[in-house]
Amino acid sequence: MSDGTETRITKEMAVTHDELRRGFARLEPDVTGAWRTLGGDRFHFPWAGGEAEVSLGPETDRRLGMLRIPCTSVTLTFRNLSQGDISDFISRFDRRFQRGGG
Repeated sequence: MSDGTETRITKEMAVTHDELRRGFARLEPDVTGAWRTLGGDRFHFPWAGGEAEVSLGPETDRRLGMLRIPCTSVTLTFRNLSQGDISDFISRFDRRFQRGGG
């Protein structure tokens, strides 16, 4: 555990808010307790003795010609976690929302 520092990472993800909320249920086995809604589009996850918070930005679309892809800005905020714990959370989070294609 770190000394009370906060780390914030923002990323754009090709998912809707509903897809993210459903995906949080798949994170459940990985978190050290139940995640909870902090209100609106903010979610709290206990993690490795610290905490991770996920905040969802506005839902928009990316357009590639006639193709429309959902796009959501997602901010991950980590408190009282080491760099290794943060990397582990991000790795698991990304894997849960990874999509196959071809």
